[in-house]
Amino acid sequence: MTNASDALPLSGIKVLDFSQNLPGPYATFLLAGWGAEVIKVEPPKGDPGRFMEPFFSMVNRGKRSIVLDLRDPASRAPLEALVRWADVLVEGFRPGVMERLGCSFERARELNPRIVYCSITGFGRSGPLAHIAGHDLVIQALTGLMGCAPDGEAPVPGFQAADFAGSLYAVIGIQAALAQRAQTGVGCEVDLAMFEALFHMCFIPLSSAFARMAGYSGEPRMESFGGNPRYATYRTKDGRRVAISRVADPSHRETAASSASLRSLTKKLTNTA
Repeated sequence: MTNASDALPLSGIKVLDFSQNLPGPYATFLLAGWGAEVIKVEPPKGDPGRFMEPFFSMVNRGKRSIVLDLRDPASRAPLEALVRWADVLVEGFRPGVMERLGCSFERARELNPRIVYCSITGFGRSGPLAHIAGHDLVIQALTGLMGCAPDGEAPVPGFQAADFAGSLYAVIGIQAALAQRAQTGVGCEVDLAMFEALFHMCFIPLSSAFARMAGYSGEPRMESFGGNPRYATYRTKDGRRVAISRVADPSHRETAASSASLRSLTKKLTNTA
């Protein structure tokens, strides 16, 4: 992105990170990688993620850490000093928690009108699901993503798609807010719902469902979960699997239309040593 002698793009940006576990810490890890100075605020017992290594070190490297008991009135002065210092504040508590701890967006804005205040929650800070803790598995299920497999099975995903979607959209929102602040001189609140972030990424697997909701048939389906023989995995003779993707192959229409070609391909794969 830059020459070794150049400053990183977020050099000089100061981030105050109250988040724990994965979505917030990964977002601030990305900001730190682009040059931001990140101070992680932890409770006296530490971030619960500290007991999950090497995960914790992977998503928190490049940061400094400070311990503050936000329920202790003695922490109020250092907390407010940090808020005045920061360009960006990131938190991942349920709606209402930061208000009870005396560090709501409204209070932060009083202390520092330029602050960009990013809240990462499962379902946003308002609405009928706002009170529910947003864990990755539940969010993946509610988006409909886990129901797209052609066999109807919904195994626990091996990838935390909702967590990482929330992280990435938080970074995008923070960068957009910083760009806006450069023009207006005033910060803002970034209300990031992990559900909305992941749902926004599901336009391919959920395209048929969206089409049916709009009154169309939803056919043919964009089968990205194994229903399409050109885009699937096949078990080989030695019990392993091979991935086949002929999406960009100029001959894919002929391949898809020819059952003989498909049978021949499957036979070759299953007989591979």
